Amino acid sequence: MINIISTFYYTKNKERNKELQTALLKNIESPIIEKIHLFIDDIQALNILISLTKHTDKIIIIEVYKKPLYSDFFRYILKNVKGKLCMITNADIYISSYEEPLLKALYKNKWVYSLTRHEHDMSCPLIDRYFGSHDCYIFNSEFIDESIITYKFTEFHQNLVGIETRIISAFIELNFTAYNPCKQIKIVHLHESSLRTWNIEDWVGLHPLNDNDALFKSCWYVPPKKIELNSKPSSFSTMCTSVCAHELVGLLLSLSIYHKNEKIYILADSKTKYIIDNITPKPKVKIIWFIELDEYDNFDRTYMVHNNIWSKFQMNKANIIKKTLEFELDTLFLDSDIIITDTIENVNKFAELGLSPQFINDFKVKETGYYNGGMLWTNNKSVPDDWNEFTKTSRYFDQASIEDLAKKYKYFEFDENYNLQCWRLYCSEDGKDKIKSYLTSVPNDKVYYKSKPLKFIHANFNNSELEEFNSLLISHFKNAKMYKILAIIYRVINNKWVLKIPKQPMDGIYHHINDSYRELVHLIAKNNNDVVVIEDNTTQCWLEPNLLTYDRDTLMWINDEVEDASLIFLGNCDTIVEGAELRNLYKNTIVQPWIYWPRRPTVLENLIETNEILSYENRNIETIFIGNYENSVQEKYRNTNIDWKSAIEFFYCTQGGTHIFSNEEYLLKLMTSKYGLCLRGYGKKCHREIELMALGTIPIITNECVIFSYADPPVENVHFITANNPEDIKNKLKNITKEQWELMSKSCVEWYKKNVYSKNGWVTMINNILYSNFSA
Repeated sequence: MINIISTFYYTKNKERNKELQTALLKNIESPIIEKIHLFIDDIQALNILISLTKHTDKIIIIEVYKKPLYSDFFRYILKNVKGKLCMITNADIYISSYEEPLLKALYKNKWVYSLTRHEHDMSCPLIDRYFGSHDCYIFNSEFIDESIITYKFTEFHQNLVGIETRIISAFIELNFTAYNPCKQIKIVHLHESSLRTWNIEDWVGLHPLNDNDALFKSCWYVPPKKIELNSKPSSFSTMCTSVCAHELVGLLLSLSIYHKNEKIYILADSKTKYIIDNITPKPKVKIIWFIELDEYDNFDRTYMVHNNIWSKFQMNKANIIKKTLEFELDTLFLDSDIIITDTIENVNKFAELGLSPQFINDFKVKETGYYNGGMLWTNNKSVPDDWNEFTKTSRYFDQASIEDLAKKYKYFEFDENYNLQCWRLYCSEDGKDKIKSYLTSVPNDKVYYKSKPLKFIHANFNNSELEEFNSLLISHFKNAKMYKILAIIYRVINNKWVLKIPKQPMDGIYHHINDSYRELVHLIAKNNNDVVVIEDNTTQCWLEPNLLTYDRDTLMWINDEVEDASLIFLGNCDTIVEGAELRNLYKNTIVQPWIYWPRRPTVLENLIETNEILSYENRNIETIFIGNYENSVQEKYRNTNIDWKSAIEFFYCTQGGTHIFSNEEYLLKLMTSKYGLCLRGYGKKCHREIELMALGTIPIITNECVIFSYADPPVENVHFITANNPEDIKNKLKNITKEQWELMSKSCVEWYKKNVYSKNGWVTMINNILYSNFSA
C-alpha cells in the first residue's frame, strides 16, 4: 500500500550501518510496504544494498551518487509514483505498527501524516515533550503537483535541524491538512550509535530556535493527536425561538445524558434563553448563546410561510453553523425538536459534510429533497455560505438545497438508525408495516432500528395527526425501560414535569388524606415553575409517564398498575428486602431507593422559613421522643420492654388516635432539642428522622429503622448516631462535644435542604433520574 521514498548510504561506523540496514529490512518485511524507492549514496552502498536485498523485489533504485533534496523526492514521485500512498522518510526509520483504516483514509482526503518517532526501545521522548520533531511524511501523491517542487521550502536536504517546518509548510501551501497520529501509526528511529551528521547550529526552521510561542502559533505546529475515523462531533449547534423552547428542553436534556459536558451553540431569541436558564435540572452541556432571533419571537411556521420569511428564518441554521465553526473544528447541527437516544459517534471526519437521507419514496424526494434539513454535520467553513446561496434557488426551502452541497463537497451519509422521523413511517417505499418491523427494543437496554441502536428521533409529540408514529416510539421506549428518555418526552409533551397522584377520596386501602409526600408535591410545584401536579384516576404516585414514586409504608398497595413502571422509587421501604421482592415480581424493572418526607411538609417548611435553626446553647431539651401507636405494628416497635424513657429527657409515647401535641407544637419541641430518638413505626422509615434533620436536631437511630435506604444515605456520626439500648445513648452522648454537635447539626440541615425541602429536593431528584445510571 505504501511506497517509501528515501535514501541508502554506507558509513565508516559499523553500528550505524547495522541500524540503517535493520531499518531497511524491517520495512521490506512489512506487509504494508509495496515498494521502497531509494537514492543511493555511492557504489559501495549500492553493492551492499544489492547483497542485502537480493531476495526481494520491493527495492527500486532511483539514482546513485545522489544526495537528494526534498524537491528531488517530490519530482520523482510526480513522475513515477503518482496516485499512490507515499512516505518520504529518513533512512533509519521503519514502520512498527499501523491502523490500516487511517492509511486507507488518505486515498480520499488531502491529508499528510507528519509523524513523530518512537526510539529503538519504544520510548517516545519527542512525543511526550513535543517541540516540532517529525521524521516522515505519508500522503497520497494524487494530491500534489509541480508547485511543491518549485516551492522554495523543498530545496533542502534531509536531516537539517528544523527542516520539518519547511516541509509541512509546503504541504499546507497545497491545502493539505497535517496530522500527527504517531501513536496509531508508529515509526521507530534506530540510532543508538554515536555517529551524528547534523548540528544544532545549522537551524533552518521558519521560527527562531527554541521560540516555542512562535512554534505553537504556526501552521507547522502538528502535535501528536489521535484520529478517530468514526468519532463524536466536536460540537453541536441548533436554533430555536420561544414557540419551540419546550422542544429545545428535550434536545438539551437528552444531549446531557449521552454527550455530557460537550458544547452546543444555540442561536435563539431572548425568551428562549430565559426559559432554558430556568428549567430543572440544569442541562449538563456547555451552552454558548447567540441571541439574534428576537424578530421571530412568537412566529410559528404557518405564519412565516404565509409571510414568505420561512426560508430566511430556516437559513439561520447555516448562520449558527458558521458561528460555531469560528470556534470549533466541526459541528453537528440538529433541529431543536430532536431527542437523543444514544451516543452519536459515527462521524467520518475525513469528509467535509455529513448528511441524513430521509429514506422516503421518490415522489416525496422530488418534492422535499433527498436529505433532511434537520441534521447536518460539517467541518468546512465554506458550507454555511454555500447552503445559504443554494437555498435561494431551492425547490423546497433549506432542505432540497442540501443536494447541491452534496455535489460540491466530500460527504458521508448517516445510517438509517439516525434521525428517525414520522415521514419515514408514512412515506417510505417499504410501507408502514415494514418500517414498524425495523424497530425493536430490549428491556433495560435500548431501542434498535434494523438491529442498530436508534441514535435519535425527530418527532413532534404534540401533533395529534402523528399519533401512530409517536405511540410507536413511546411503546418501544417503555418496553426498553428507557425511563430517562420517557421522562424527557413527557416533559416536552406537557411543557412541564408532571407529578401525578391519586385523586381522592378513594375507597378501601387506597384512601389517603393527602399528607406527607402527597402534600409535598404541591410545595414542589409551587417552588419549581416547570413542575405541575395532576390528580388522576390512578392508585399510585408517578412522574409522568411511568416512573413510579412509591410513597406507601409497605408493599401492600402494589398492584397491576406497577407492571407498566419503567423505574420504581421506594420511599418508606427497604430496597434490600422489599426491593428484592419487587425485582422478583418485575424482572426487568429497576428499583431504587428514594427519599422520605415529613408528616406535614407545609407546617415544617413554614416553621423553618420563619425561624432560625437554634444553636446548641438555645436548645433546652437534651433528648426527645414524642410518638404514638395506633396499630399492632407500631406497638411492636414502640411499646417494648426496652426502657427508652430512662435515657430520654422528654419522652411521650401514647396509644390511640388522640395526640398530646399538634403537629406544630410537636415540631417546636423537636426544634428545641439537641437529639431525637427514632423508633420504627408502621414502615421502616420515620417521618421523625426527616423532621429532626430539618430542624438541626440529631437523630438517634435504633436497629429497626432503615436509615441507609435513601438515594443519598445519611452517614453515621455525620448526620445521626445509632443506639441499641438506653445505655448506648448515654455513653455516646457523653463523648460528643459541643463542636461535634454543631457540625452534625449543620450537616443534618444541609442534607434535608438538599434532598427533601421542596425548593431543592425536586432538583436533586430529577438530577438523579436523568444523570445517574441505575441498573436492574
